[in-house]
Amino acid sequence: MTELTIAEETYDDIVIGGGASGCVMASRLSANPSNRVLLLEAGGGDSHPMITMPKGIAVVSASPRFTWRFPVSQPRLDRLDIGETWVNGRVLGGGSSVNGMIWSRGHRHDYDDWERAGGSAWGWESMLAAYRAIEDHELGPSETRGSGGPVRVSIGPFRYPEAHSFIAAAKQAGLSDRGDDLNHPDLDGVGWYAHSVRDGRRESSVTAFLDPARKRKNLDVMTNAIVERIEFDDRRACAVIVRIKGRRVRYALRGEVIVAGGSVMSPKILELSGIGDGSRLSRFGIEVVHHSPHVGENLRDHLNFSMPHRLLGARGLNRRFRGIGRVPDLLRYAFAHTGPMTLGPYEVGAFTRSDPQQDRPDLQLYFSAYSKTPGRWTTEREPGFTVSVFLVQTSSVGSVHISSSDPEAPIELLPNHLRDDADQRRVVGAVRTVRSILRQPAFAHHVGTEIAPGDVHQDDAAIFERVLPRISGGTHAMGTCAMGRGDDAVLDERLRVRGVKGVRVVNCASMPTLVSGNTSAPAMAIAWQAANLIEEELRA
Repeated sequence: MTELTIAEETYDDIVIGGGASGCVMASRLSANPSNRVLLLEAGGGDSHPMITMPKGIAVVSASPRFTWRFPVSQPRLDRLDIGETWVNGRVLGGGSSVNGMIWSRGHRHDYDDWERAGGSAWGWESMLAAYRAIEDHELGPSETRGSGGPVRVSIGPFRYPEAHSFIAAAKQAGLSDRGDDLNHPDLDGVGWYAHSVRDGRRESSVTAFLDPARKRKNLDVMTNAIVERIEFDDRRACAVIVRIKGRRVRYALRGEVIVAGGSVMSPKILELSGIGDGSRLSRFGIEVVHHSPHVGENLRDHLNFSMPHRLLGARGLNRRFRGIGRVPDLLRYAFAHTGPMTLGPYEVGAFTRSDPQQDRPDLQLYFSAYSKTPGRWTTEREPGFTVSVFLVQTSSVGSVHISSSDPEAPIELLPNHLRDDADQRRVVGAVRTVRSILRQPAFAHHVGTEIAPGDVHQDDAAIFERVLPRISGGTHAMGTCAMGRGDDAVLDERLRVRGVKGVRVVNCASMPTLVSGNTSAPAMAIAWQAANLIEEELRA
């Protein structure tokens, strides 16, 4: 093993993970000029032009240069063993640098659940205040929107007839018209997605939080840094061991370690550091610092699948996203930052319910007038459209754990997709909900062949069997280091790791329950609120 080098600098705070949450924490912690802060990111920088251009998601999300690729192989309901790959951001900005930029908060009841689990700091009113503090919304301030914050939230200027028709059809199917603002506290409805986009360019946690802070002399940012473990002295965090540029370096610590590695990497870091199920850690020769059996458990996720169709009576967008057809829009983007290249994959969205008895929407829909070539990001030659479905209130629970004491060894991912019968019913309900919208008069004339799951499959069993192999997850994983009031919870109500001192977990892994929507905005908001709590403690 490479000899360990002792760094000269001692830091007050070390943030592990430069993603959506980590950049917020680095910015807030370094705002105190007497506080020395180190941000460690396993990936590289975010300067690639395809990251900056919103439609560049097709390139960056498929590239191992910018993403972790976590293999999952688990039988689905003992019938199918489908190789699946979870893709997470591995670059400054994390998921906020490779995602679809949709700015979605979830439902107010999601935060009621958080409050029951972790206290009033995580209830709807508290988290709404955090969202309003970080937002600079194009629509201006309101009771539920912020203005003047670090994150530009924009309403996409690119609109086209088929998108308007989908909105009209959803309204005919009974959904509320949310217009330009889908972030209603009660969520139900259809409208135009808000995006974290500034002047046609991706607004990531780097551009919003980290870049303005990097001029501070008390903040150091290190990329391509693989964390081996957190080191403890009598259960207090005292250093972080890092592999960087072929060396092993020990960075000493006076204050706290903020673990912001996402729902997959955060429990891995804790387990490598001796915090987790004691028998599991001992099996890998890791000294147990604190027996915390729920580390890596409670893995919750949104499941997604797409329903591509042939498009009738319109040219759609396929022609504009392939070959020479891309040139006019690329030029439009290069010279004016306008047109379809200024948005992520989807312009229109809806939140609805697979069953009217649900207490909140459990389906999130995405619409765009393009269709992809199967297994590839390229669009098809024939006109098509796609409705993608996310099941945002799932019941199945999985786990993620280390497979070795080597920090670069593969992890064990067991998502347990669809183990709960309620999730199986949601899949069928989702297909029927989409079909109901598409056959409304405002859109029915555009509906050609349903490519998947296929028009001929009409009964519940056939629909489920056809969708089952198409379902994937991993992009919205949550809960693997969940906060809670009980002594057995991994984190306390202030996101401090129980059983040790000087370590917090601040990201989607901290969430005790699901949030009903995309996770980038909640990841930033939870970090903002965690920074508020830390400042409160320092004042006290």
